[in-house]
Amino acid sequence: APLGINSVAYWLLTSLGRVVVSVTLSLSANGVFAIGSKFGSTVALATTCFTLAWQDVAFTKELKPASFYSRAVSQYAGFLMSSTAILLPAISLAFDLLVGASYAEAYFVIPSFLWVAIVSAVSTFIGNIFYVIKDTKTIGVSMVISCLVNIVLVLPMTIWLGCLGANLAVLVAFAVNIAIRYVLLGRKIGLSFDWRSGVLPLLLLAFCSIAYFSGSSICNITSLLISIICFAIMYRSRISALLSAVSAKLSRG
Repeated sequence: APLGINSVAYWLLTSLGRVVVSVTLSLSANGVFAIGSKFGSTVALATTCFTLAWQDVAFTKELKPASFYSRAVSQYAGFLMSSTAILLPAISLAFDLLVGASYAEAYFVIPSFLWVAIVSAVSTFIGNIFYVIKDTKTIGVSMVISCLVNIVLVLPMTIWLGCLGANLAVLVAFAVNIAIRYVLLGRKIGLSFDWRSGVLPLLLLAFCSIAYFSGSSICNITSLLISIICFAIMYRSRISALLSAVSAKLSRG
């Protein structure tokens, strides 16, 4: 029953904005929203792969130490923010090729879809820990609360800011969801977030978002180079391990 409620609430949380946009805004705004949602869906598809891998690791017979889950959540959130920081300037520079001038308004909406994809993925990632400790009730309750937050915010924010407002309402709702789950897991298993590991990715995402909204090619090229360099430094050991694995695979082939 809690999982059924969770599914309905999740649908309202992720789809209500689309309904409100279609009802309150113009046809052109609906087109802009549809274009922007494609970028968010692409990120969501990639995060689904991580979620499945996480489930394979986390769903074991024995509950792992709290430090294991804390480290996983911290690294996952940081990786998503860092990756999105690279993606934003890349989309900005290739926007005319990817979308075209006909939907130029979509340019300023796309980042919000990527932000929503990040918080949605982190929410799901943390939610899977509740499955491990066999507490599905909390998942449903936290999702219903965040759904209610979205219901309250989505209409006024859509009227005020258009498509961007609809996404910001969802963003706030998912942030509330993450906060509830984080606090409860902190009480249940001692989950804690390594804020130091999240500062640089968050600052990097903020910097690249500002460069994106500036619309300047120079700013976006600069932010792209900086984000790639920072990403390479932060994940140099994993990149090295990946390259070594690929090289070994090719040499054997």
